[in-house]
Amino acid sequence: GDYIQAIKYLKAYTKTAEFESDRDKYKILLLLAYAYKNIFDDNTFKKYIQYVYEHKPDLLKPQDKLVLAFIYLSKDELDKVRDLINSFSDKDFQNLPKKDLLNLYDLYYVKLGYKYLCAKNYRKALEYAYKAERYKPDLKALTELKAWIYLNMGEYAKALRLFKKILTYKKDPNIYYGIALCYAKLGNKPKAIRYLHLAENGADRLLYYKIARLYYDLGEKRQASRII
Repeated sequence: GDYIQAIKYLKAYTKTAEFESDRDKYKILLLLAYAYKNIFDDNTFKKYIQYVYEHKPDLLKPQDKLVLAFIYLSKDELDKVRDLINSFSDKDFQNLPKKDLLNLYDLYYVKLGYKYLCAKNYRKALEYAYKAERYKPDLKALTELKAWIYLNMGEYAKALRLFKKILTYKKDPNIYYGIALCYAKLGNKPKAIRYLHLAENGADRLLYYKIARLYYDLGEKRQASRII
């Protein structure tokens, strides 16, 4: 349980010539990874466990792979997440924590949805959104993904309903802009302008450009000029 002392000795050994020829070197590095995890040094833990996976993947237990899948998910390395998911056996699925597996699958499909949304393949994005919904339908990130997909597909009433749901827990300028865009597309100029004003507060440079463009498209050239 003295992880700091263990790390000291393990690190010293990794710098020796004997370590390089040790047939258990990757087991030692895995041990080192979890020693760091036990002292709450997550960044170093992640570094070591990734290194072991890249050189000796068969050493990782299913729980290690699950941890690693979340690491790659946070880095948007979706191909590696897919490979890790495919490496799980039926027995692994039975033994791993169900809640963690549901979160993994849900977030994986949401990330894939955003990938296709950015590529303007809205049908494919919606397909992955529906897959994510099977695992965790109340996920907030999924609601936001669907709102943007529906908006880009021209289903403005559906998108508006979801954006307003998001506002109950997230006051974000991009969400206000999404609502403004929905109202603009639905022909409700006063409400579009109202939500554009709300979107201005906290907007970044890219969003300011979008706000200015929408003001211009609504015929509000003075407002567009003010934003520019």
